[in-house]
Amino acid sequence: MIATLVKHKKIIGLLGIALFIFIVIYWRYEVIHPSTDDAYVQANIVNIAPQVSGFVQGVFVQNHQAVKTGDLLLTIDPAPFTIALQQAQAEYALAKQKMAADQDAVDTANAVLMQRQAELVNAKLNSNRAIKLAQQGVLSRQAADDAKARIITAQATFDAASAQLKQAQDILGQAGQDNATLKQAEAAVELAKLNLTYTKIVAPANGKVENLSLRKGSVVTANTAVFAVIDDSQWWVDANYNENDLHRIRVGQKAHVVIDMYSGKDFPGVVESISTGSGASFSLLPPENATGNWVKVTQRFSVRVRLYPASIHTPFRVGASATVTINTSH
Repeated sequence: MIATLVKHKKIIGLLGIALFIFIVIYWRYEVIHPSTDDAYVQANIVNIAPQVSGFVQGVFVQNHQAVKTGDLLLTIDPAPFTIALQQAQAEYALAKQKMAADQDAVDTANAVLMQRQAELVNAKLNSNRAIKLAQQGVLSRQAADDAKARIITAQATFDAASAQLKQAQDILGQAGQDNATLKQAEAAVELAKLNLTYTKIVAPANGKVENLSLRKGSVVTANTAVFAVIDDSQWWVDANYNENDLHRIRVGQKAHVVIDMYSGKDFPGVVESISTGSGASFSLLPPENATGNWVKVTQRFSVRVRLYPASIHTPFRVGASATVTINTSH
């Protein structure tokens, strides 16, 4: 009887020791492998927004359809933009004609100025001769005065021609391809060409089309998102860890992720970055701890864990719930 009791005590003691060792090992494992189920799968979401407004001429994809970079997604009626391009090209041609006419006006004004300059020089020479002859008594004083008057007239004519040349040069501005009017018209042509290319919207990345409800004939507005393409080239999990777990987490540490929709299957990952601010720090209305009403709340910080590419049998989906465990032993 006593031997049996002693034997039972030994068994209980051994079980107690085993349980204690198990608890220590489990606690140690939990410290080295912090885990959180406050985690969600994420990817880059590219919002597709047309850069011009107009009627949808055609939609070439469906919701949830896989697309590749450069695939045609939709087209906007190009007719108004084709007309705008033709108008801009016509205005460019008119600008070239105007520049040519302004250049001719400058050349003409320059020729007139040279003629008036020659007349002024000739008037001065004639006046000097008339003055000398008048002093010698060959010509009358009236003839000398008339010669001086012709100088004044020739000078005024020369000044007017110079002013006309300056005005023609101002109207012309810079000659050639640097002409402001010509450059403005050329820019309008390039803008019209660019707007015409915007009538075809292509996929910016490999991924899947989501949130699509457009149909042929719909009206789209410039810079307003109409649907999205989820870029499937990069996937990650935003795991919100308690601040008490962050002291061991480092960038580059390995992690394994369990996604709820694929329960029981682990996905490898690696810590890519750790947020420098808690979730509350970036909220629209952060909590205010008034004096006398303060309760200490454990904060959570986002840890980004990059996922490796998924297989076709277990595709990742944005927003899926997950559980993340990080190995902090290294």
